[in-house]
Amino acid sequence: MKGKAMCHEHAREIVFFCQDHSKLCCLSCVLIHRKCDQLDEIVKVFRQTRHDLQALKQSLIQLQSEADDIISEFKKSEAVLNESIAKISSEVDTIKDRIIKLFEEAKQRLISEAKQFKTEEVKRIENKRDTSFKVKEELNKASSMCCDVLDRGTPSQQCIYSEQMKEKRKTIESIIDDQRKIKCSSTMTVSFPKQVTSLIEMGSNSIKQNFDVNKTGTLLHSYYTFSINY
Repeated sequence: MKGKAMCHEHAREIVFFCQDHSKLCCLSCVLIHRKCDQLDEIVKVFRQTRHDLQALKQSLIQLQSEADDIISEFKKSEAVLNESIAKISSEVDTIKDRIIKLFEEAKQRLISEAKQFKTEEVKRIENKRDTSFKVKEELNKASSMCCDVLDRGTPSQQCIYSEQMKEKRKTIESIIDDQRKIKCSSTMTVSFPKQVTSLIEMGSNSIKQNFDVNKTGTLLHSYYTFSINY
């Protein structure tokens, strides 16, 4: 690595580290932190920075793996959703010969609702998946930079990068944790009672759509039932 790490606040070279505030400091920053108990030169404080970066690298690799797992889950969830929607037509068609008019009306309504639901659900999945892709890109960049710092960075650059990445790692870990909590396992099915012939007199409104949603707003599954009054 070439060049010197500069203070974002004063645009001066970073040469000190304030232990009291965990802050990288330039000569201008020192004026603010000079009364702190532990204000030391970078090269004296971070003798073990390379070891910290090795651990950081392993942590980034683990986060990359977790990001891949989350992306894979989203892809599987979308496939399951598509499969469950595809089953609706075949399940409706198995009984439509007995009550063709009713089931044709119900089929059109159910497919329309299913497609509308799919559009909304896929959009939600894609939004979450896009977030995971962005996290993966950040991890790739961070991992590459970490390798460069380990291989070619000066002791000062290594310790500065280590401190900078610790905070960034916390942010990435927080995003990964939030993404891991999102479970997209939506399914859609159609069920028919034995008294299906009685539905002819009730019309298409006898078919009701139900969705099971958990506390986080994630759809667990949806299903259809017929309401029959005697």
